Amino acid sequence: MDAQKVTLRTMTPPEYHVATEMATFHSHMMTKFSKADWKINKKFPHGTWLCASSKSASGSPCIKVHR
Repeated sequence: MDAQKVTLRTMTPPEYHVATEMATFHSHMMTKFSKADWKINKKFPHGTWLCASSKSASGSPCIKVHR
């Protein structure tokens, strides 16, 4: 499989950041997944949402920062 472009969006009002990286594909036994690394020099405050999305995959997994 080829690498795919994945976008990371940070949702912290009033600032919104977008970063794009290439994801690499991995597999372990029957599980397949892709991995992307973002180097962002920023501390995210409590309540920030981080969401990753890709045109070739459905859904947009998100996490919420808890401090």
